[in-house]
Amino acid sequence: MILGRFEEAKEILEQWRQKLPLTSRQMQQHYEIAFFENDAATMERLAREIPADDTLWLGLQQRLAFFRGDSGKLRSLSETLVNQQRRAQRMENAANELAWMLA
Repeated sequence: MILGRFEEAKEILEQWRQKLPLTSRQMQQHYEIAFFENDAATMERLAREIPADDTLWLGLQQRLAFFRGDSGKLRSLSETLVNQQRRAQRMENAANELAWMLA
């Protein structure tokens, strides 16, 4: 992906998907490729497959909201992440998220 070789990256992800289910990180990478390629259909399909409370997924959605300048969505996602981290007793992660929100 970093090299801009999206077709190769998609082929590798598809080969993996045929053997095992994609991990959350792999699905996020596939979503990022679709975002860069402006492939709304793939983005929608992946959004339905990724659990809505997945931390990596929420983090990606948070970064995309930042890039789009959608401060309302960014704040909402940040609050969701803070609450998730608190429930999981990951106070350092919650504190980092709160600090990022205030920056």
